[in-house]
Amino acid sequence: MIGRLVFAGVFALLAAWLFVVPRHRIGQAEQRPPCWRNVRVWAIGIAAVQMAVYLFWG
Repeated sequence: MIGRLVFAGVFALLAAWLFVVPRHRIGQAEQRPPCWRNVRVWAIGIAAVQMAVYLFWG
C-alpha cells in the first residue's frame, strides 16, 4: 500500500509541476492553443492516468 502511494505521489508532484511551469519551458508558444493541442493538458492527463494505474492496479 505504501508503494502505491509513493508512486502515485511522484506523478502527483509531476502534475503539480506541469501546472506551474512556464510555457516556454515545455516548448509551447506564448499564445494559448486549443485544449487538444495543448502540451500541458496532455501531460497532466497522462500523469493522472498513471496515478490511477498505480493506485488501483499497483
